[in-house]
Amino acid sequence: MPAAQRPANEADRQRALESYRVFDMQADPVYDNIVRLAAELCETPIAVLSLVDRDRQWIFARHGLDIDETPSAHALCAHAMLDGPLTETPGARDDERFFDSPLVTGYPGIRFYAAVPITNREGLNLGALCVAAPEPGRLSPFQRSALNQLAHTVVLLLESRQAMCEQARQLRHLATHDELTALPNRVLGTDRLQTAVARAHRNGTTMALLFIDLDDFKIVNDSYGHAAGDEVLAEIGRRLIASTRETDTVTRWGGDEFLVILSDITHRDDAESKRAHLLEVLGSSSYPIGSSAVSVSASIGLAVYPDDGKDEPALLNHADMAMYQTKRARSGG
Repeated sequence: MPAAQRPANEADRQRALESYRVFDMQADPVYDNIVRLAAELCETPIAVLSLVDRDRQWIFARHGLDIDETPSAHALCAHAMLDGPLTETPGARDDERFFDSPLVTGYPGIRFYAAVPITNREGLNLGALCVAAPEPGRLSPFQRSALNQLAHTVVLLLESRQAMCEQARQLRHLATHDELTALPNRVLGTDRLQTAVARAHRNGTTMALLFIDLDDFKIVNDSYGHAAGDEVLAEIGRRLIASTRETDTVTRWGGDEFLVILSDITHRDDAESKRAHLLEVLGSSSYPIGSSAVSVSASIGLAVYPDDGKDEPALLNHADMAMYQTKRARSGG
């Protein structure tokens, strides 16, 4: 059979398919019920709901057919996506698109085939709801309408799933990230620190922890207000991200405290150099607040695995103590 041409909007179609997160979805009886109903209404022994990916037709709900997927080149649904709104073939052996398809020449020996595209709200065809039989046939007007309505129901279910997945993603993000700076919060920061320590232990490498505390930040809040203080904290977060590697982690630990987890450093000097660099980044230029500007300095404590601690509590305690020693030294205390 001739391979179906790719739609002109194929890149957008693929992005839409991925956004529904259905290729890794476990079997859902709701979709099985839909295809069973399609088969009963259309009086066919076979009904399938399939999505057409780059290289395969993935059948994620089926009735009367024991196939999970086929190459997209053999997918009758790939043609149906292009031909919509409804493809109906009374005799597949006489149709130049389908006559030599393995699904026609072999199991299950399709003769009659009808399909409605699964079209999302953006007008992108993702796959098709199909009914088929091993003998020629036709749908009645009622059956065509029913098949269209069931295909629309599939779209509503997919979009509902998409919305739920996005809501779950947002909730996970809120639970693990600081709302003000969008940095990992203490919960995620602790997890990242545990992971970095475990990886260093497993690989026999070195990692470091920088504990950052802003000096006299209460003065900023008292003088300019908490909203202005929040703006400064957000900018500090951006500066820290811009000054670290993608493999490192910057965490807002709480209030005016931040952690930087340096993964896979070679020598302690590397961590000392990064500490000096961050001190300069944070304190070398002022932070705009409306028409004014404020200067902020920081104290940074350093802990290196495994010299200063072999687990997260020991490293945190060492870095915290080192930070306070630095702060006392700066204040002359």
